[in-house]
Amino acid sequence: MATKSKNSNKSNSKKQNKKSSSDRQDPFINFNFRVEIDGLEIFGFKEVDGLANETEVIEYKEGGVNNYTHKFVGQSKHSNITLKYGITNDKSIYEWRKQVLSMNIAKAKRTGTIKVMSGKKVLKRWSFYNAWPSKWEGPSFDALADAIAIDKLELAVERIEEK
Repeated sequence: MATKSKNSNKSNSKKQNKKSSSDRQDPFINFNFRVEIDGLEIFGFKEVDGLANETEVIEYKEGGVNNYTHKFVGQSKHSNITLKYGITNDKSIYEWRKQVLSMNIAKAKRTGTIKVMSGKKVLKRWSFYNAWPSKWEGPSFDALADAIAIDKLELAVERIEEK
């Protein structure tokens, strides 16, 4: 039966502990993303905000126990997603909002995906479900500013999942 020397074990452990620069996990760049709603990439959105969820904390103070408060898990909820985009002649987003204004919520609910890209490769994705436009906000105009007019659309979502 062959045995390994102590020196060969030390050199192997050093190799295993040392990571090369190609193993490093750098953060993704945030300007290269895509938004799809019902599988279609309708607009190039300038900004996406609101990828969040939280769980309610229910506190219970037990009589006779004065050194701490019990904390129980309550309901979880997902934040609304805000999409910002430059205005165009395309009316599809406002038509979607009008479905909600006319109380056609069942038809207005959509599924979507937000993807962080590197070229054509998807690095990370979040899916949102049963989303409907709860708020639309038109642009602010300033005659002295040299900027693109931006609309905002806020989506109420039932849940967001990181994929």
